[in-house]
Amino acid sequence: MDKITIKELQNHFPNPITWDNVTVSMEDILNRIDKVKEIIEPFPFQWDIKRIEDEKLYTKDWHIGRIKYFINNPDKIELLELIFEKDKIRFYDGCHRFLAHVIRNDKECCYKKHLV
Repeated sequence: MDKITIKELQNHFPNPITWDNVTVSMEDILNRIDKVKEIIEPFPFQWDIKRIEDEKLYTKDWHIGRIKYFINNPDKIELLELIFEKDKIRFYDGCHRFLAHVIRNDKECCYKKHLV
């Protein structure tokens, strides 16, 4: 199991982040986290037809609720899936989990390499 510092990953993570035209900034998260309910349901992969059909369900509050779930349930945080390129790191899977690490002030997290 490989580990990487949160600080290093923050250098490669967009703020704000956008999921399907829904933009969420760190400021949004910090300002709304106490006002939203936890979301247990995972965010579908891009190719999941349900995600396309249910796009309207994935609002800013939905994404913040998903992050809140991982903040409150750190034992549910699985490995981030990262793509390592020459001078950057891209997130293949795990943005909500990563943001939970940031809010929790974790020093490092575990990941696996996504093979392209």
